[in-house]
Amino acid sequence: MFKSFTPMVLATVFLAGCAKEKAYEENQERIINQLKGVEHSKSAFDCTVEDPCLWVPSVTDTPYNVAASRPFWQGDEKLVVTKFSEDKLQILQIEEDERFSDNINNFSPVAEFEVEHVDYKCDEDALGKCSNVEVEDDTKTWEEKKYARLEDLSIVEKNSLPIQFNELFQAGCYSKVGQSFVGDQKVKVEPGAVNIKVKVSYEANPNCVMLKEMEDLRYLSFTVDYHYSLVKLSSIADPNYEKVEYPSVDESYFGFFKTVKKKKTVDNHDHYMGLRESYMNRWSPSKKEVVYYLNEDFYRPKFASILKSTEEAIKTVNLSLAKANADMRVVLKDGRGKDIGDVRYNFLVLVDDPQASGVIGYGPSVVNPQTGEILNARTVMYYGTIKKFISQAYDEMVDEGVSSFSAQNMGTGTQPMSASLPSNFVEKARNVEFSNFDYLQGVWQTSFDELLTMNKKPQGMDSETMSHSLKAFREKMDLLSKQCFYHASNVNFNSAVEVSGNAYTKKWDELTEAERENVIAEILPLVWKPTLVHEFGHNLGLRHNFYGSTDSENFYSEKEREELGIDREVTYSSIMDYSYSNLNQLSVMGKYDVAALKFAYAREVDTNDGSVVGVDGTLASMLNSNKFAQTQPKKFKYCSDEHVGNNPLCNRFDEGTTNVEVVSHYINNYKKNYSRRNFRNRKYDFSGRYGDWNYAISAFNTLSGIRQFFDQYDQRMFNGDYDEEPSEYLKDVKNASDLAFDALMNIVETPAYHCMEVFVEDGKVTKIGRVLPFSEMAKGTKLEEYGITFDIVHGCEFLSYYEGQDSNKMYFSFGKYFNNSLDLTVPFDQKLQGDTSQIDARGFWMDKVVASIMLSTRSQAPTTIGAASNGNFLDYPRYKERFMKFMDGLLNNKFTKEVEVKTGERVVGKLPLTYTFESSHKINKSYNPYVNFVFGLDKTQNDLKSVMLGFLKKNFDSSSQDVDLSRDVNLYHDFNAYALSPRVDVSRYNYDKIVEFKNTSGDVAYRFGAYDYNTHAVELSKKKAVVDQIESLSQESAKLLLDTMVSISGASDADAAQGIISAIEDESVKQLVETSSSDVVDYLNGNLTLKGILTSFISLTK
Repeated sequence: MFKSFTPMVLATVFLAGCAKEKAYEENQERIINQLKGVEHSKSAFDCTVEDPCLWVPSVTDTPYNVAASRPFWQGDEKLVVTKFSEDKLQILQIEEDERFSDNINNFSPVAEFEVEHVDYKCDEDALGKCSNVEVEDDTKTWEEKKYARLEDLSIVEKNSLPIQFNELFQAGCYSKVGQSFVGDQKVKVEPGAVNIKVKVSYEANPNCVMLKEMEDLRYLSFTVDYHYSLVKLSSIADPNYEKVEYPSVDESYFGFFKTVKKKKTVDNHDHYMGLRESYMNRWSPSKKEVVYYLNEDFYRPKFASILKSTEEAIKTVNLSLAKANADMRVVLKDGRGKDIGDVRYNFLVLVDDPQASGVIGYGPSVVNPQTGEILNARTVMYYGTIKKFISQAYDEMVDEGVSSFSAQNMGTGTQPMSASLPSNFVEKARNVEFSNFDYLQGVWQTSFDELLTMNKKPQGMDSETMSHSLKAFREKMDLLSKQCFYHASNVNFNSAVEVSGNAYTKKWDELTEAERENVIAEILPLVWKPTLVHEFGHNLGLRHNFYGSTDSENFYSEKEREELGIDREVTYSSIMDYSYSNLNQLSVMGKYDVAALKFAYAREVDTNDGSVVGVDGTLASMLNSNKFAQTQPKKFKYCSDEHVGNNPLCNRFDEGTTNVEVVSHYINNYKKNYSRRNFRNRKYDFSGRYGDWNYAISAFNTLSGIRQFFDQYDQRMFNGDYDEEPSEYLKDVKNASDLAFDALMNIVETPAYHCMEVFVEDGKVTKIGRVLPFSEMAKGTKLEEYGITFDIVHGCEFLSYYEGQDSNKMYFSFGKYFNNSLDLTVPFDQKLQGDTSQIDARGFWMDKVVASIMLSTRSQAPTTIGAASNGNFLDYPRYKERFMKFMDGLLNNKFTKEVEVKTGERVVGKLPLTYTFESSHKINKSYNPYVNFVFGLDKTQNDLKSVMLGFLKKNFDSSSQDVDLSRDVNLYHDFNAYALSPRVDVSRYNYDKIVEFKNTSGDVAYRFGAYDYNTHAVELSKKKAVVDQIESLSQESAKLLLDTMVSISGASDADAAQGIISAIEDESVKQLVETSSSDVVDYLNGNLTLKGILTSFISLTK
């Protein structure tokens, strides 16, 4: 039993008679040491195998800007004993198998104190009588002494606390440089508990952290407060608790955390089946109340609304427990004066500081390792971090209103500050008739010579004028942003939000700081409540359930929502799911959660016929013994963290109840987040050096999430699950695969940022001029005078701006920024300074490359049973055809795709446009070396086709090694060519085609070989022959060829065109026109060049 030493009060001792004796003088050093918690009775640390203690470590406080640790994080509980030696007090984790507990070395060290053993006696005078003065007793051995002075504490265990856990995998990042005890007492001993608080100083290795500014050096050293709680298990565990066996069958119905106990066979093996016992983690059902203490921050005046939301959330938890027929209720009490981390107290903690880690809620629990009984729990709510995510939730709310309004009001639209347009362009755009945009396809039939001619040199502009123009540009955009509103009635976020004024019709970037404070005050409680209930679900033992979004049969009905006070549609059966949106998530426990609590705390299950059946033992045993003969337990959909990735419908942050709905959600989410993901918006730090690598990881994760729907379909086909008339489910699987392919191909096919030159008369577009990449269109304009011939955000709008108000020319845009780009409208002094990798728009090239990998790779989803299909999209002809069409275009520098044509961010129509790759699809080397290594960016600029084919050919080559004879083994050969030495006699080679490229001196600089089955190389060799033939023409023949092609383009019909061809007398020109007219047009248009053919050949040799 724990004992607490209380210093004796000085006593007055009366001897027989009336004589007054000297008072007994206690040792002052002992009194001081015991008051400071340095010296304690050794019996206070009496933890034995028969009566063990529970050891629980916690983080209590950390700096808010250090992501390496998190405040109030809890480590793993351990069952321990204590052992004194001559110079140490050891805390040791008990050996789980009792047969081996006699050997103390089988006990794992957890922590240890350096100690000095002391005891006291009455000092004797010369006659051997007590002098009433207490002194240390040096005559006893250390074992006989009753007290121990505790010196330095060493934590020996490896635990799951953030820094310690990180060091297991990335050793050397954090070094402990100091430690001190915290509080009035070094070690606080009370009846039943010992609590220790220490402050540890750390030093971080600069190689493990991101240092962006000199100021960041201060974060290399920081302190973390720890709390270690040691409590007698018998003092907090229910002696009458009955552990609940929890086999896998029961777990497939309801997901709870579990305690697993392992044992060895009589011949000392532990790897056989049947040697593990699983117990459900739950509170003792005999508890009528589980008291949670609120930390002091809850009682600060500014958190009054949060305290109210907390109380409301706990009411819903208690309501769910009542519906689950559980007798237990949660009670909230004032926790001021109690220590968070003391295992005797459950806590609900509010953390005001924003955390660098990004965690918003945390709900750990402490269990009895012998039974699974929950003994202590903690819910931590990171208020300051939740505030950081309010802007996203707010924009979701606004988007719900804006999207429906915009569909009806194309003529008025607000623009985010970073993407607004200059007013003269906006006025021109509004005056142009867009309602019948289809007629532009007729305008597109312009003559060939007009497409070839260019250039209207603008008047010059000096740098001062340029600076003034940009300032005016920004001012006009700010004004435009503030003048555009949407009606508040379109906002559909949450009934508890009182939508008032215009604040809720503007995007977050458009609000003032005061408006943002008001939004936070109203919306944060709405985010707080579902997060808190989710974490309390964990405290009650519930695990995540990522099938909650798919279990439509167990969504609340409209009537049930009304009874719960929810007046919006909710598309989840469990609050233990991670909802994608704040708009349709649960704020109370769902039907699954209530059923799970009933199973755990009332030991009852609902059945398919509506009855309730008591659980005797386990569900598994009842099912096996036919106790559900009349009706089966009601089945809820359940999957958790370990199932994510094995089933496309089991995922975090998804929506939808079918494969088609879920993949559509992923695709729409990917598109929707483009503006948040790829643009600076209000971020102070938006870099290529660190951001590119994070973006690459995100691209792989996001697009593989879309790809997995194909893997599911491919596995079905591989297993032969498709009948002549497939079921609705199999149709759903196939349709989801089709959507995944279409989404990935759309990414691959998306062009780089292009401008479309249009001419306007009387408010209508009368003619389309050039269609070029912005970098090409900017040549010969004012932008080129300022060195801007690279992609910039809003580049096409800048061209319109500099055309002037009276010009009849303006520029539309299509495509996405291919490389990292700058936005000249973003104030330079508002960005992180001193980092040359700062950008304003993240390039789209990684998405294109990763999407091509997802289309061609074979190493994707695992399978639980049987052989994995290991297929890719290109195994299926309907997918392969579209992919091959794009690859032909990529290698031949010409591809046609229907694209959205925009003015700023406003889509004005769609047109099938032909774009090229050679000048606009070159990947700039990243500031991040990992990105360069993974994607093979070894040059300052790298051809997209070369990078893409580097991955594709690896995937095609693995395909050729596949023993499945149904696989297409020709793809690798289709995209292959051989690089040959230009210095070796060509007669030594035995290829069907030899292609050479000469330098200006006439020497062979590059040589390639190809066989007839290298189809793309053979086609490229033919195109090179056409180019060679054109460039060998005399000046007179070249002019004749150009004039002939212009005449043919203007011919009234096919007969007229044929007449023009028949009249050609120059046989070399006539042959080119008759046999290679398409290649001739591409050559004259600049699409077909020797350089482009050369880079394609180089790509084929990857």
